[in-house]
Amino acid sequence: MERTEKKTVEEVVSHGNIDAQYVLDHPEMFHEKSIRTAKQHAQRYQFAKRFVKDKHVLDIACGTGYGSRILDVHSYASYIGVDIDPDSIELAKERYAPNNPRAVFFTDDATSLRHTPIPSESIDVAISFETIEHTPFYRDFLKHMHDKLKKDGLFIVSTPNRDVTHPGTDFSHKPTWDFHTQEWVLEEFLALLDEEKFSPVQIYAQSFRAHKLFGFNIPGLGRILRHLSLTVVPWNLFRFFGKANFYILVCKKK
Repeated sequence: MERTEKKTVEEVVSHGNIDAQYVLDHPEMFHEKSIRTAKQHAQRYQFAKRFVKDKHVLDIACGTGYGSRILDVHSYASYIGVDIDPDSIELAKERYAPNNPRAVFFTDDATSLRHTPIPSESIDVAISFETIEHTPFYRDFLKHMHDKLKKDGLFIVSTPNRDVTHPGTDFSHKPTWDFHTQEWVLEEFLALLDEEKFSPVQIYAQSFRAHKLFGFNIPGLGRILRHLSLTVVPWNLFRFFGKANFYILVCKKK
């Protein structure tokens, strides 16, 4: 049998946008690390799935559009995917639009949404995973999310935890990751959301790093947290055992 050279996840991305569903559909083609990365991305949409039944969904920075499939095409009422990269949107239209009449995709900037026909107060659930840290115009982005959401709408947003990615730094510190313009610790991020008229309802986390409990290492704790690292879990349940790499907040529009 001819041996197929396995790929890394970087070989199937478009401008940094991984197609997690494609990787999971073809695990034989990829290295284990790439499969794990894809699972971590996909789990965020699996988590959001519970909030979208019969809802009008906006997915900001949708990348190649795999979230439209994971959220379940038979669950939501409609899905609008937006990404700034035209190549990613072309892939989304090619892979996920043909068999999903409820989904449409647009190339646009999340801080302006000039090219996406979304009326004010028309969206039930806005989703944005790992987006807000990529633009210095994050307040403009949040204002657009607030405008597009219905009065009882939900905003599901995730971002890295600076306390893990760049420990010992403050907000003015430029992240070392090339595409990040700023990062927050949880208290700063909650304050920002409050200022932009969002009220966090639930706080979740993903990918934990174990720390000492009362000054002692807990045998096996790191292994347990690594096993759970793909799953989105309530932050309060694990906050005493480790630091989260990513926070995922479910917010209501004020």
